[in-house]
Amino acid sequence: MRRLNHLLRLGTPLWIGALLAGCATAPPEDYPATIASLDRALGDQGTAVAAARADQKALGDRLAAVQTTATSAFAITPTAPPTAVISTAGLTLTASLSATAPLSASLPLGSGDCGPLPEGAIDHEDAAGFIGSQATVQGRVVGVGRAKKAVFLNFHQPYAGYFSGVIFISAWKDFPGTFEDLYAGRCVRLSGQIKEYQGAPEIIISSPEQVEVLP
Repeated sequence: MRRLNHLLRLGTPLWIGALLAGCATAPPEDYPATIASLDRALGDQGTAVAAARADQKALGDRLAAVQTTATSAFAITPTAPPTAVISTAGLTLTASLSATAPLSASLPLGSGDCGPLPEGAIDHEDAAGFIGSQATVQGRVVGVGRAKKAVFLNFHQPYAGYFSGVIFISAWKDFPGTFEDLYAGRCVRLSGQIKEYQGAPEIIISSPEQVEVLP
């Protein structure tokens, strides 16, 4: 028994070394195949992510198209001429939108939305460059202003400093109706000499023949 114990004490280091050697085994022979399989799985995952992103972009494009269609479908065109009245000291302005000609939401009133100019006519915004000349001026009357002895066909709001047509009280009787009903919100062409008053161009209208109302 003492001999057996002695041999066991001598063999303990050898036994521990063998155990440790057994734990440090070599990698399995199928290790390269495992790596290749993982690479393929990663590649498949990348393809799936790319496809999902493409589907998301297509969905976004479709949503944008639907929103554009909906916006166009709900565009509003005036069906009745709304009127706004603004009072100042000694002067009343009446503005009315024409129901016969739809206005673009992106185009300010009186900025040349009355169609192409015929030969020889000028836009009301260019009238200041023709002071002293006989001319035909085209534009939309966006407001009718009244003073005690004159009516003003205004082509811009605010009207100060911009082109207007002036009808003095002596000519009022020659017009077949109120100036608001005849001209407010309508596209017109005024013919006459362009004069300057307080830094703004104007045409004095003495008869209805000087005013052509466009369809």
